[in-house]
Amino acid sequence: MKQNHIIYTEQELISPRWLEVMPHALIQTVFIKQHTSPDTLVWVVVGIPFWQDIIKFYHATGNQVLALTRNGSTQEVIAALDAGAKGYLDLFSNTTILEQAANAVTNGALWLPASIVTGLIGSLTAKIPIENDEALQKLTKRELDVVKEIKTGLSNKEIARRLAISERTVKEHLSSIFSKLEVSDRFQLILKLKT
Repeated sequence: MKQNHIIYTEQELISPRWLEVMPHALIQTVFIKQHTSPDTLVWVVVGIPFWQDIIKFYHATGNQVLALTRNGSTQEVIAALDAGAKGYLDLFSNTTILEQAANAVTNGALWLPASIVTGLIGSLTAKIPIENDEALQKLTKRELDVVKEIKTGLSNKEIARRLAISERTVKEHLSSIFSKLEVSDRFQLILKLKT
């Protein structure tokens, strides 16, 4: 990656994979407020001193921030997102995942592990009354069936099995749902339904 990177971590947690993907990254073990160019990606290890302050500072200065976790949890990802992180991934992710996460947040997307997304969707949707939601009036009956399954946190494969349709058909329904409701992914869909 030719982009500039700053990694906030503890000395003993420095991963050789980071250096492989980001050989010129500035590695910081102490929080020093430094203004950087907006294209600098900032990586912060969750749990180090002042980790949320670091995320808030760089988010406020216009940088994209990714949180690196040792033991991911729904509470931790919510704290990271609240602070301004746009990505959340395992501290020891392989080089492919690190590159994908960096590219995703650089292009304006949110990067979260599937297991965390499923957990978040499940907790966010627990009290959403789907039948009465005005936004869903635009959807067909089958699309509503897919939304109901998304509400339970199922994957595309699980939805296909439960509705006795192909995974490809589930993806087509999702594309239509996202288009009609003007959202780009499941997470945004759930957030839209919650408001």
